[in-house]
Amino acid sequence: MYDARVGLQDSVSILKGIGPKSVRLLAKLDVNTIDDLLHMFPKRFEDRTQTTLLATCTDGEAAYVTGIAESFSERQIRKGLVLSKLTFRDDSGAEGEAVWFVPKAKLSRIQGMRITLFGKVKLAYGKITLQNPDINVFSDSGGTETPDLGLVPVYSLTDGLSQANLREWVEAALTSYAPTLTDLLPGTLRAKHQLPHLMTAIKDMHIPSSERHHETARRRFAYEELLILHGVLQSRRMLLADKAAPIVHIDQPIFDAFVKALPYQLTSGQVDVIDDVLKSLRQPAGMLRLIQGDVGCGKTVVAALGLLAVLSCGLQGVFLAPTELLARQQLVVLRNLLEPLGFRVEFLSGSVPEKHRRPLLDMLAAGEPMVLVATHAVLEPNVKLPRLALSIVDEQHRFGVGQRNALMTKPTDGISHMLLMSATPIPRTLTQVTVGDIDVSTITTLPGGRKPIRTHVRSQEQRSKIYDGVRKVITDGGQAYVVCPAIAPDGEESLESVIGLFADLSRGWLSQCRLGMVHGQLREDERSQVMDAFRKGDIDVLLATTVIEVGVDVPRANAIVIEAADQFGLAQLHQLRGRVGRGDQQSFCVLVTSGNPTEIGLQRLSVMASTTDGFVIAQEDLRLRGPGDVIGLRQSGVPQLRVTDLVKDVDLSGYAAEDAREVLMHPKHVDNCSVYQRIEAYINSVDVGAVA
Repeated sequence: MYDARVGLQDSVSILKGIGPKSVRLLAKLDVNTIDDLLHMFPKRFEDRTQTTLLATCTDGEAAYVTGIAESFSERQIRKGLVLSKLTFRDDSGAEGEAVWFVPKAKLSRIQGMRITLFGKVKLAYGKITLQNPDINVFSDSGGTETPDLGLVPVYSLTDGLSQANLREWVEAALTSYAPTLTDLLPGTLRAKHQLPHLMTAIKDMHIPSSERHHETARRRFAYEELLILHGVLQSRRMLLADKAAPIVHIDQPIFDAFVKALPYQLTSGQVDVIDDVLKSLRQPAGMLRLIQGDVGCGKTVVAALGLLAVLSCGLQGVFLAPTELLARQQLVVLRNLLEPLGFRVEFLSGSVPEKHRRPLLDMLAAGEPMVLVATHAVLEPNVKLPRLALSIVDEQHRFGVGQRNALMTKPTDGISHMLLMSATPIPRTLTQVTVGDIDVSTITTLPGGRKPIRTHVRSQEQRSKIYDGVRKVITDGGQAYVVCPAIAPDGEESLESVIGLFADLSRGWLSQCRLGMVHGQLREDERSQVMDAFRKGDIDVLLATTVIEVGVDVPRANAIVIEAADQFGLAQLHQLRGRVGRGDQQSFCVLVTSGNPTEIGLQRLSVMASTTDGFVIAQEDLRLRGPGDVIGLRQSGVPQLRVTDLVKDVDLSGYAAEDAREVLMHPKHVDNCSVYQRIEAYINSVDVGAVA
C-alpha cells in the first residue's frame, strides 16, 4: 500500500507457513499481498493482562487462567470427531478442565507444566470447563509466575484459518517489512497532529503494549483515511467548477402561475430551498446540490420548480428514480404540476415498448424541450439529451458516482446542473465526509395541518386487537398499509410474509375489507395496477414488502402496520412510516415485534416510538449501527473508512479537511507530493475525473 519497491506487493506466499491452501483462504479475506496482511487490522483484542481464578469465572464469559497441567485424555466420539480433555489446577488449587473437539496429542506431554488458558467458560454439573481455549506452556515445572500476554489481537476469520495462524503470519510480516515502510504522511503533518510514524503505528495496530498506544495508532490511520477522503471530495468540487452548465432564468409569470395553482401554500423551508436552487441555476458553473429533508416535507415540488425553470427556457430536464414503481409515482406528480402550464412530461424505462421508445428517443435527440421521468434506462448511451440543463436524482444513495456522471455529461456542450434528493437524512456529524463536495439544502419544515403520527410497539399476541384497529380505520373512511419483511411463507412464520398474511387476513380479521398485494416478484405493470387501484380508493388495505418504502403518496392512507418490525433498520422504518400522515387526519403506525426479537431490534423500535424527527432517528441509527453501515460510502464513490469512527473522530475530520485543501492548493510542495499522488490515483481508479 505504501512502497511496492520493498516487496509489500509480494504474495503472502513468501512468508513461511503460507502454502497454496492458505493463500486461497486468505484471498477470501481480501488478503493477497504482504501489504494486505499488514493492513488487515484486528477487529478486537483479548485482554490477557489480568488472570482470573476459576472460583470467580462467569458462565458464558471469556477468562484468562493460569495453573498447572495435570492429566490429559483423548477419545473419538464419532468418525471425524475427537474429544480432547485436559485437567488442570489454577493458582488457588481449584480443579478445572479444558476441552477441544480436535486432536491435541501434544498435550499428553505437558503434565506438571505451568500453562495459561484463554477461552469461554461453561459451568455445568459442578464443573468449570474452558471450551476450545488458547493454551500456552510457560515452564516445565510448577511455579507462581504469571505470564502477561498483554492485548492479544483477534482477526476476522474464514473456515480453515485460525487465530494462531494469522497472529504468526502478521508477526512475521511486521518483523520483516515494518522497518522498510515508507510513510505517506510527511513529518510536518505528523508533528502538527501528534501522530506516530507509520512503522510504529502499524505495530501498535496489531500488537499494542496498551489500549492507549492502540488508540493513538488508530487515530493516525483514521486521519490518513480522512485526509484522502477530503482530498477526493475537494478535488471533485474543483473539477466541477471548471465545467460550464446552461444559465437558467425562470420566467416570472410562469413561476407565479405554478405557485398559484398549488392546492397548498409552500412552507418557509421549501421557499428557502427553492431560492437556493434558482440562484444556482443562474450561475455558469454546474450546480451539484443535495436537497434533504424529512419524509413528506415536499422535496418533489422543489424539484418541479427547478424543472419548470429549465422548461421555461426551452431546455430539457430529467428526473431519475431507482425503480419503475417510484418513477411512475413521480411521473403522475410531475404531470399534474407541469402539464397544466403547457409543458411536456414523458416516461422512459426498460419496459417501454420499442414502438413508443423510438419516437421518444428521436424527440429527445432533436433537443425538444420536455421533462423525462426515467429509470436507469436513461443512462444508456443511445439516449441522447443534447439540451439537458437539469438532472434530478431521487433517492440519490442508490446511484453511484459513475451513474451520476453519465447523466450529467449527456448535454452536447458542457454539463447539466444536478439536484440530488434524499428522504434519508444524513446525521449532522457525517455531512462533511459524505457530501463534502456537494452543496446541501435542507427543508426544515413540514406542511401545516399535519398531525404527528402516533407510533405504538405491539407483540404478535396482540394481532387481533391490531387488526380490529385497522378495520375501524377503514370503516371511518381511511386506508391502511401492512408491511411484511418476506414475500412467501418460510416455515412457521407465515404471518410475517405478504402472501401468508394476505391469505390469513382475507379469511379472518379483514375479510370484509378490499385487500391488495404488491411485492418485488410481481411484474412492473402488475405493481402499477395495484398501486393505481390503492390510490383511487379501490383497495382498502395494501399488503406489501418494502417496495412501497419511498415515493408512494396516498393522503387517505392513515394507518400502517409493520410486521416483524424489529428486523428492519431505523432508516427503513422511518421511510415506511412516512407513507402515512400525509393528510389532515390522525395517522397511526403499529410496529409488531417478531417471535424472537433481538435487543438491538427492540432498541430501534423504542427510538421509533419516541420520535418522528428524521434527523434524530438518523443520529440514533448512527449510534446503533456505526457510520460504515449508515452512510453508504461504497455507492458514493469515495474511499472507504476502515478504522475511522466518525462519532469520535469529528475533530480529525476537520483537521484533515483543512490539510487536504492545502495539499490541493500546493500539490508540488515536497510535503504534499505523496498525499496528492494518492488522491489522484484514487480519483483515476474509480473513473470520476470527468466531472465529479
